[in-house]
Amino acid sequence: MLMTDYTQLPVVGRGDERICYLHPVKPGRCLKISRLDKKKQTMREISYFLYLKKKGASFSMIPDFYGVVKGDNFIGFEQELILGNNGFFPPNLYHYLSGDLSSFQEKKLWSALGKYKKYLIDNNIVVCDLVLSNFLVVECEKQTKIYLVDGFGASEFFPVANYSKFIGRLKINRKWERFLNEKVIPLCSPGFIE
Repeated sequence: MLMTDYTQLPVVGRGDERICYLHPVKPGRCLKISRLDKKKQTMREISYFLYLKKKGASFSMIPDFYGVVKGDNFIGFEQELILGNNGFFPPNLYHYLSGDLSSFQEKKLWSALGKYKKYLIDNNIVVCDLVLSNFLVVECEKQTKIYLVDGFGASEFFPVANYSKFIGRLKINRKWERFLNEKVIPLCSPGFIE
């Protein structure tokens, strides 16, 4: 898709290299845009999403990918916009954990985190940035769902983990344990660590 101006679109999120905008005509979608001089992460993710689509990976717990968008001074991609059941933007994992959670909410969250790790391993979805702000938390009545929305694909020059389930599983396990121990557990209430 070729675009000429995106700067007037509502901003959904902002990172170091790119800005995420609401799609101008397709509800439930967004556009992640990078300037051409800051396109490294975007190019890695485009390549990785195209690979995941080609191999038939499940996009049930990551935003679906709909294609590349380009302009004279930018490149990006169209992606599913993750919303809560109420139609509003869900909190990221940092904001969610910083709230006053009940033990039932914490239990549902730990279950969701366990399911998410299994999903990553089952689909060999490799991530380079497991940070709290890259996860969105959607609370449902009986369960909590989490979605990773940024930081996909191995960042090495030769990203072997993307293509090898064995190496991918090792990388996912290592990053996941570090993520839980350094980012998630310190924010949980005392006595509620599974």
